[in-house]
Amino acid sequence: MDPIFKAGMKYELESEAKWRAVSENSPDHLMLLERDGTILFINRTVPDLTVDEVLGRNSLEFVPAAFREVAQESFERAWKDRTFNSYTTEYVTKTGETRFFQVRVGPIVRGADVVALLSSSQDVTEQRRSAEKLEKSLSIFKATVESTTDGILVVDRAEKIVSFNRKFLEMWRIPDAVTDSKDDHVAIEFVLTQLKDPGSFTRKIRELYDHPDSESFDVLEFKDGRTFERYSKPQKLGSETVGRVWSFRDVTEQRMASEALAKQTGELMRSNADLEQFAYVASHDLKEPLRTVSNYLQLLEAKFAANIDPEARRLIQKAVGGARRMNALVDDLLLYSRVGRSGEGLAEFEAGKILEQALENLKPYLEESGAVVEHGQLPKVIYAETELLQLFQNLIGNAIKFVGGKKPVVRLGAASQDGEWVFSVADNGIGVEPEFREKIFMIFSRLHGRDKYEGTGIGLALCKKIVESRGGRIWVDSGAGGGSVFSFTIPKGG
Repeated sequence: MDPIFKAGMKYELESEAKWRAVSENSPDHLMLLERDGTILFINRTVPDLTVDEVLGRNSLEFVPAAFREVAQESFERAWKDRTFNSYTTEYVTKTGETRFFQVRVGPIVRGADVVALLSSSQDVTEQRRSAEKLEKSLSIFKATVESTTDGILVVDRAEKIVSFNRKFLEMWRIPDAVTDSKDDHVAIEFVLTQLKDPGSFTRKIRELYDHPDSESFDVLEFKDGRTFERYSKPQKLGSETVGRVWSFRDVTEQRMASEALAKQTGELMRSNADLEQFAYVASHDLKEPLRTVSNYLQLLEAKFAANIDPEARRLIQKAVGGARRMNALVDDLLLYSRVGRSGEGLAEFEAGKILEQALENLKPYLEESGAVVEHGQLPKVIYAETELLQLFQNLIGNAIKFVGGKKPVVRLGAASQDGEWVFSVADNGIGVEPEFREKIFMIFSRLHGRDKYEGTGIGLALCKKIVESRGGRIWVDSGAGGGSVFSFTIPKGG
């Protein structure tokens, strides 16, 4: 049996066995102390000490220096005032672990005298660590709530305001006089005066408190034009609903921007419709007189052929050629204006089949120039078929045209890269100087005179508009005299 009583105690106990029974049934660490703190009895010790190491020694030896004065004062107060008092102390084990104890000290009185002190120590390490964790969690939660851009309001089941963050006060412009009143009715009335439809606000509250486990989302409109999104969720403690959390988000700017965008979109759609109508009318009104001029000039040439000298014939032919170029320009402009507004939907198809169609359309030019077009396997794409056809025809047509007297050789290919297909059209033509690589994609941009290369100067601009309207990019890599590689991308998602 452990010697739990110090030999030679200054007073007698009725029964050591009785003290053993009492102490062993206690969850706390119990000690009998002399006035100076010497340990006379102990029921259990901390795990790394034995009873032999503790009995007869002063309990203050096991108390860190920072806590000894408080412990000594507690002993003196219990002895002199004959009252129970408590203090908190620490104990560092042999392994270096710090344990926390809540100690309660009181007198043991026999007759008129205090004969010993009773110390009851409870290990509160886990409780303290849990409290620290909880405090840390609450601190993080509070910091998070305070840093959010939403206004937060917490209300209990009795509809009493429990807490709110600063953003809530700012959003609702609640003055100090309202918060200082600590009157929920005053706060609610102040809130209601700001709303366009206060009745809807209160009805939603009533509805949610009639259905405490429901969540809710709605939009609040203010008299001054502001708009808030309101979200509400029940606050749970275990399985019990103990309150409700409301969050408010100011979406005034987003809503105004959305409305402005919708208005601009509507105006743009009307403008585009007017522009498209104008393009149709203009093309008809321009092409009709051009045909008339061209036809009459040709009739004039045929009727007076015997009387027209070579210079007059040359001028007539030049005028007819100008009318034809003007007619082609009107057609190209109309085609350019329709890009993105044709209404043609996206579809999945083999790009190779569209290339075959483009080559069939270009067959007369291919045969005349003796051009060779090479290509490998082309992928399936999601695109507008007519637009891809226009891209192939324009890029291959340019490769045949701008070749500088050589036999045209054109190579097409496609590669997968970063979620898109990169198509390339390489030629052995005259190339493009670096300073002109952006300019060639501008409408009506020409690097050469019409006497050398025919065209309206719209083809590459049309390609650029098609590609960019579908979320892609187009560019050229080239050097003067070294051929060109025109590349464009098609997103894989369409």
